[in-house]
Amino acid sequence: TDIVKRIANINRFNEEIKKVEQNDDCIFILEFPLSWKNRRLILLLSQSAKKLFQINFYANTSLNMTLKEKLIDALYENLVLKIKNKIAYAAFGIFKKIHNISIQSISSKSDSNLKINHPDYESYRDIKGYPVVLGKYMVFIDTFFPYHPDFKYLHDNDLSYLSSSYFNSLNTFFEYLEFTYNMPMVIAAHPKAEYTNEFGDRQIIKYETLNLIRFAETVFIHASNAISYIVLANKPFVFISNDAYSSVNFLNNRLHRLAELFHAKVENVDTDKNVCINRLNGEDRKKYIYTYLTDEKIEKYKNIDLLMSYFKNENKCNNTSL
Repeated sequence: TDIVKRIANINRFNEEIKKVEQNDDCIFILEFPLSWKNRRLILLLSQSAKKLFQINFYANTSLNMTLKEKLIDALYENLVLKIKNKIAYAAFGIFKKIHNISIQSISSKSDSNLKINHPDYESYRDIKGYPVVLGKYMVFIDTFFPYHPDFKYLHDNDLSYLSSSYFNSLNTFFEYLEFTYNMPMVIAAHPKAEYTNEFGDRQIIKYETLNLIRFAETVFIHASNAISYIVLANKPFVFISNDAYSSVNFLNNRLHRLAELFHAKVENVDTDKNVCINRLNGEDRKKYIYTYLTDEKIEKYKNIDLLMSYFKNENKCNNTSL
């Protein structure tokens, strides 16, 4: 049933939950962070005796990291904030144990108990491609740097002061590429992006990243989820940065970790515009696909069928135990 309800407070939320408590087929899918600040909501839901799930459709944003990499990352982040978050995470873990709260996690990563395909994998597999741009072109995968609202919301950073140096650097680099390779640079705009003349008179296209990558000659990219499409389409690519982008430590670190997965170099276009174009080797491509995007057991299935199977099996188990 397609119903959206606006709930103003916890008491009203409780009333809505009671309406479905007698429905044995009901499950709850949690689309909010499993964190200390949301503990009251999670406790209330768990007390309804329904199965709780959280579906992480975009698990490849969280790259697998060694302990050493995590420690290095911590040094570059707000240390006080990191400590607070760790304490809150530990407290929430204890809270879940005390109240016997179980939440099934579903994702596309290889270490997930219940696995689904990454949405990008299904899009590439199931949607027939079509050219968006006539003729040969290169494509830049925009991440809406430095204006993306998440920088302020999640990291408490307003990075807009970097805009002038960032775009001047990129446009100079793009001009060099266009002259060298005699083809245009097309911008695959981030879905949240709103631009005026930041990229000059270059073509900016939204909501067509898959097909722009699929038919491009070469893809230029920062740290972006669009790496999935590059891997699936097996396209030549270049990880690029500049002084403005690399000055943001958490982005710079993630970009270098991503490049390491493919034994590629991060090219700082302020230092050298003669960049090296990478081509995926079979081993790196297969490893990324089966670590972050799908699994050999489920790669031919649709997520809707996988999810329905998980949900129905859980309900069968619950009914049997009763």
